[in-house]
Amino acid sequence: MFGYRATTYTTVRKDVPAFIEAVEVRPANEHGAEASVRLARWLHSRLTDLGRAFGQVFADREYSYSNPDNWHHPMRALGAELVFDLNANARTIVYYRGIMFVDGTAYCPGMPEELRYVARPRRIVLGDRPPEDEPEQVAAWEAARREFDLAREIMQAREPYELVRNAGNGAGKERYICQALRGHAICPLRAFTLQSPNAEFLTLVTPPPDLVVANGICVQKSIVVPAGVDAKNRQRHPYLSQRWFNEYRKRSTVERSYASIKHPANEDVGRGWVELFGLLKVSFMFAIGAMSQNLRLVIRYLADHPEALDESDLIMRGPAASFGHEELNEAGEIELYDELVNPDPDPDTGTND
Repeated sequence: MFGYRATTYTTVRKDVPAFIEAVEVRPANEHGAEASVRLARWLHSRLTDLGRAFGQVFADREYSYSNPDNWHHPMRALGAELVFDLNANARTIVYYRGIMFVDGTAYCPGMPEELRYVARPRRIVLGDRPPEDEPEQVAAWEAARREFDLAREIMQAREPYELVRNAGNGAGKERYICQALRGHAICPLRAFTLQSPNAEFLTLVTPPPDLVVANGICVQKSIVVPAGVDAKNRQRHPYLSQRWFNEYRKRSTVERSYASIKHPANEDVGRGWVELFGLLKVSFMFAIGAMSQNLRLVIRYLADHPEALDESDLIMRGPAASFGHEELNEAGEIELYDELVNPDPDPDTGTND
């Protein structure tokens, strides 16, 4: 939309379509972090009313590059587990009591220099190899595959240096344990590990003396890391690991939702799609477009899953009234939807007509 940007929350689940559950349109020069948090709080309150918890939130680099006080901390306070891509400028090494945080993941300070940086593949999803009669596409695919292979090779080499998270999910206060104490490596600073019966199969880690601190991870059994340490980058799985790719690729559902609402055969939301000006008017029209898409998805889903026709909670996510849905009654008066379909019992009989 020319001059505006939209922040949306889209359902990412296997059992229901990719519904747009919340949307806020904002001027194009306004960062999306505040809009994202506002919508998240709105969704969180309604999920709480339905007895459900906030789950994973998949976000692109616009949001992950925000000031942690503006996005990461408020989102995590709602119980959201953040899964995000990293901005190239945010990829740093942060030290805390001997722990080396690389792209948000805690590693032993003895990790070699050549393993401390992994180039991000240009593609998140590799896809199938193009047919041989498309040589340019095949060459691009092969280049992308080599990038994935290199990233996988380095991430696998990092594994013996990854500290063990004893508590936490990549956010907030977490406790980390030296990986040698858990039998993932051997270390001369933990002399007894050198006597392990599996020593010949384990990686020998040698932390440099200048990174071995008195109250650090190389001396104590475990370290509690506060929420503020490398808060912008920390998440459950190491960035660019296969585990991270498996999670972050779920965000492709969101991208397909954007592509669907923009498609000329559907809502055709894009530059010049409505001849209106002003944030309020454009927001209203975008909301209409989102509702139109959701209705399309419902109709298609129910056509493919007729058994769900009587399972309104699968589609409505609870009573419509909890979302403030209103319609006109026969007298032309505005009423909440559930009052129209479930009127008050007859005072004389105690039953509904």
